Amino acid sequence: MRSNATDTRPFVPPRRVFLLGFVALGATILWATSPADDSGGAPAMGDGPRVGRWEPPNESPGRGMPAMPGPLSTRALTTSTEGSRPASETRAERDGAVLIRVPEGVHTLGDGGGRYDERPEVEVRLSAFLIDRDEVSNAQYARFVEESGYRPRGPWRRGFEPGQGSLPVRFVTWHDADAYAEWAGRRLPTEAEWEAAARRSTRSGARPVIGRGVDEGPLPVGSPGGARDQSRHMTGNVREWTADWYDRYRNQTLLRQEDRQGGTVLDPRGPEDGAPAEARFVEADAVAGNERATRRVVRGASWVALGPDAARPSARGAHNPAHFYEDVGFRCARGGTEGASR
Repeated sequence: MRSNATDTRPFVPPRRVFLLGFVALGATILWATSPADDSGGAPAMGDGPRVGRWEPPNESPGRGMPAMPGPLSTRALTTSTEGSRPASETRAERDGAVLIRVPEGVHTLGDGGGRYDERPEVEVRLSAFLIDRDEVSNAQYARFVEESGYRPRGPWRRGFEPGQGSLPVRFVTWHDADAYAEWAGRRLPTEAEWEAAARRSTRSGARPVIGRGVDEGPLPVGSPGGARDQSRHMTGNVREWTADWYDRYRNQTLLRQEDRQGGTVLDPRGPEDGAPAEARFVEADAVAGNERATRRVVRGASWVALGPDAARPSARGAHNPAHFYEDVGFRCARGGTEGASR
């Protein structure tokens, strides 16, 4: 039989009702405290750009990531020295290379206690010039070949496997390097300019960057290797072509009186293009000494040419300009002795 008595016990809601209430309260608090999002997506997190949309940092011109249409395109780069770039640096328009300014002044060339072809040590006066901070890379050379239609004499793609665009270009002849420099609106540095820049970079306290090992090859262009406002890897990584024909210093005409200014030689150069070997070497049928007629100066050390002696700024080498080498690349220069490579 059903009872008609009234139930006077207090009402206790089910446990799931409490859980739903807490969830609703938490969602309300999160909604009220979340920052507004003008993109229509999820609320922004922190102060950084939102996922899926790159926003340049709020910095002065010349800093941050340059807006480049493609990995080999450098048309957006200018010669601006604004922002964080030191006043001693500028950027080339054609290939995007960063150039370091070496002011006019007196520089040491050679080494009185060095090898037979480094003596005598002399002081030379150089006009102000710009020299590339880094070696020319595979990617830069590839763009040159594509845009100019030039057919390199050396098998430069031997050192350009997939993913190696940032490595210094190699297997290029002197003529290949000279052609690139002309396309880029620059030239190859003279031997004296190269040594002056190398001495400045070593004075900054930089240790020679030799490379990763004999079996591994050079380091990528731009790898740390010196002060920020100095050229890098000049006494290591790859050896580099210069503009000058080779000769022993004591045989050279770089000490000509007409080239002197204030007691020092002004913008010295090697022998003139195609200068014949001296008669005394020809008559003696000597191999050493005939280099001036056949070889261009190569400077610097590499991961193959190991050892502190090779890494000295005054160390010299010379090769046939029509030949190419596994560890020889180059960098360019501008100003100073214009037309030095021609």
